[in-house]
Amino acid sequence: MTPMLLFIIQSILILTMPIVLSRVARIGSFMPLVVVQILVGIILGPTVFGYYFPDAQHLLFPPEALAPLSGISSIAILLFGFTTGLHLDRRILAQGTRGHLLIAVASTLVPGVTGALGAAWLVAHYPEILVSEGHSLRLCIAIGIATGVTALPVLGAILRELKLIDSRVGSMALFMATVSDVALWLLLGALLIGTSEDGDWGTFALRIAMFPAYLAVMMLMIRPALQRLTGRIAADGPLPGRVLVFIFVVSLASGAATEAMGLHYLIGAFIAGVVTPENLRRHLLDRLEELTVSILIPFFFLLTGLRTTIDFTSTLFLAIFLVGTAASVSGKFVGTVLAARVVGEPWRVALGLGSLLQTKGLVEVILLTILLEHRIITPVMFSGMVLMAVTTTALATPLFWLCARLIGGVRPAESNPASLKA
Repeated sequence: MTPMLLFIIQSILILTMPIVLSRVARIGSFMPLVVVQILVGIILGPTVFGYYFPDAQHLLFPPEALAPLSGISSIAILLFGFTTGLHLDRRILAQGTRGHLLIAVASTLVPGVTGALGAAWLVAHYPEILVSEGHSLRLCIAIGIATGVTALPVLGAILRELKLIDSRVGSMALFMATVSDVALWLLLGALLIGTSEDGDWGTFALRIAMFPAYLAVMMLMIRPALQRLTGRIAADGPLPGRVLVFIFVVSLASGAATEAMGLHYLIGAFIAGVVTPENLRRHLLDRLEELTVSILIPFFFLLTGLRTTIDFTSTLFLAIFLVGTAASVSGKFVGTVLAARVVGEPWRVALGLGSLLQTKGLVEVILLTILLEHRIITPVMFSGMVLMAVTTTALATPLFWLCARLIGGVRPAESNPASLKA
């Protein structure tokens, strides 16, 4: 079998299996596509396909044939970071009240604290989860970040499926996911800068100094340049190909800058999306988002699945999965619901937010991949937390419907396109 033929066969499997499971097996009726894509990656890895058919798995995915998949995966992650930045609508942030900001902080901080405490318990009982001795604090911080995540793009897809994208509870959920995403990447950047393995304090200080300078360049130079460029584009016309290429190069350069600073290129791509002018965002999302999520991201999930081993006979794996899931679900739900009630939101809104904000999906898997690549977490911790991400994301929709049945759901008066302040 030639390398090109093998690559084509791999691509057909990667792209068609999620659709088959979603449509034929009807999994898509209760599970977001991104969760199905993650499950397909796990199925094709050592957990299922490699366990029952090791020879066939090695034939289809030999180590030497993974380089092309890795290249596509890297482009997928970069574009996903860029489109996630495009989703951060500053108008949504501007509409939030102090009460909504308090809910957003609680919905991120409480599960972060419970996740960090859960990680501390795991370290005390299973010290082998540490990459190296003495790094328990950074592991606890990393798991706290992971359990505090709410994936904005996946949440948006679920809200569209539930026809809540224009409702008040939907707008509030998007606001809180936006705050969570901003906090996530800032905390992750601080963690990566602060966990340099080179031991060179001069390099560490240089990285600390370079990051604000990089942000200043992006905000004060790149953003105005993009605004001047978009001023020449018709508001209702198609986006010229040369403009699309130029913006993609900007996101690549931004990713290269953060990678050079010891961060991850996804952070740079995310910031490039954030500084992109508003009148360009819808054009870019229309051109890039479907391609990224439906065509490119499955390649990343395959590579994720190849490094994920789900072993329910392992006490350590089960402990990581159960502690991570319990900390994430309970912390996110309790923190969100209590904060919403404190600021005067009715039970139906509070419970709806606590359910919808469980989504982690692709953002969580990418975060865990970065932590694994930087040797902050071990492979077994990675596998357990990937399964946690799948579980919590799959729980969001049924948990929302359960709460809606118990409390009465979102009232018609709240299902209008009013702003968060309405």
